Amino acid sequence: IKKELDSINIDQHPNLEYFIYKSIILNNLYGVDIMPEAVEIAKLRLFLKLVACVDPDPHHLNYGLEPLPDIDFNIRCGNTLVGYANWDEIMMDIESDAITAAENKEELPILCDKVAMAYESYKQIQLLGYDDFANFSQARALLHGQLQELTDRLDRMLHQHSSSMPFDKWKESHQPFHWVAEFYEIIHSRKGFDVIIGNPPYVLRRKYSASLLPMKHSTQHYDNIYAYFVDSSFILMHQFGKNGMIVPISLLAGAGYQSTLKKLLLNVSWISSFSNRPGKLFKGVEQRLTVFFSSNIAGTSYITRHMHWYESARDDLFALLEYSVIKVLPRNNIPLKTGNKLACNITDKMYISKGSLSDFRGVSSDECWYHDGPTYWIRALPFKPIITSERSSHYHPFLTNSSIESSIAASLLLSTCFYFHYKLISNCRDFGEKEIYAFKYPRFSSEQIDILSKLVEDAGTILVSTAKLCTRDYNGVITEYYEYYPAEAKRIIDQIDMMLANNYGFTVEELDYLIHYDIKYRLGK
Repeated sequence: IKKELDSINIDQHPNLEYFIYKSIILNNLYGVDIMPEAVEIAKLRLFLKLVACVDPDPHHLNYGLEPLPDIDFNIRCGNTLVGYANWDEIMMDIESDAITAAENKEELPILCDKVAMAYESYKQIQLLGYDDFANFSQARALLHGQLQELTDRLDRMLHQHSSSMPFDKWKESHQPFHWVAEFYEIIHSRKGFDVIIGNPPYVLRRKYSASLLPMKHSTQHYDNIYAYFVDSSFILMHQFGKNGMIVPISLLAGAGYQSTLKKLLLNVSWISSFSNRPGKLFKGVEQRLTVFFSSNIAGTSYITRHMHWYESARDDLFALLEYSVIKVLPRNNIPLKTGNKLACNITDKMYISKGSLSDFRGVSSDECWYHDGPTYWIRALPFKPIITSERSSHYHPFLTNSSIESSIAASLLLSTCFYFHYKLISNCRDFGEKEIYAFKYPRFSSEQIDILSKLVEDAGTILVSTAKLCTRDYNGVITEYYEYYPAEAKRIIDQIDMMLANNYGFTVEELDYLIHYDIKYRLGK
């Protein structure tokens, strides 16, 4: 900033604070959104920031005011996923068309340079103060014309190589945006943005329209389009740049996002995840979210535990985040949401155990059932639940080979050790065989198996005696079902965890951490 201020005539700028913000907006801030309304709101907020700095001086020429900047070329409207992101993508299409290759190789760089120079000249006119409105208007018209010529040419080249739709219809539906053209100086000359931040749309791929297709040269097929935006940020970022995004938690647990996740874990990244119960990161938004900050520099990544909080704790939520070096689940590279040293120590001991619930997989017994939508408990039952309607049932049988195996499976699923494991590896919303079979348990002696069987029987008695008959309205159809409350059996669950802790080799401190894991949310305020 000092270097910039030393190079200007301060007397030309009656309000120094205004000029500093104006310079930052013109030289450093850029944004793109597919919604015209969002673009206009962003520009308005920047203008309001500038106006808030103004203190009119009646004794100064023009009352101490200078014109607001024109940021139409900084904050743009377009589809960030459709278009040429950099010169390499342009060259792929140029080289695939022998007829126009030579012409485009020669002319497109010239057009890009002209746009970059016109853009820089236009910014400088505004920063130096434009008393000559005709000069300002001429510079703006020149930039607009040259940019229009370049983008139209790129639009036609992209359309030729990617779509059979009529050109006008394709352009209207796809709203292509060419980063390399709109911000040529940044993308090509400076090799990318220094900082990229975003909250991309969370839209299932099967639901979005033709105007939200991924980048033409993308080979990935994600279930949700937010991942394409994350991939784009790495393409558009400087080699020493940084990016930050707010995305769904599926990035950490969804099998279909391994390509994007791998880029994060290879670089220096700070990753945190947030529940939507009891407090929400965004009020009214039912999303479990991941917030990450990453760089293009290879190194160690860090992660928090999956955060729950009460609304009263919102002001301190980010200040209290605790990170640990990321560990991944063996075999599938899912990052474990640990967040502290104790949790890391526990995972080291849990996942080297030999026992797996997949060993119990059978067909002869269905006396262990589980609910597929956990909140603060894995609702596992050592009996078949009372189901009044298939429509209301989220319970599924876990089939084993014997009643003994069913008892062991039910005890493991009820344990806080398993709940801890579930929070480490899952999207913290859905529950099924993937999470069940990834759990590792220590072997038990025959005496311990007898004790577990008795504990599970006692837990079942409590679950039945405390169950409540509930009703739910499914579009006018009233359905009855029984709700079971594992919290009522917490004392017995603790005894199961003590046995597990002994066989895992947990310390007293590690056992205490597990038994009290998420306790104030599991048992209420």
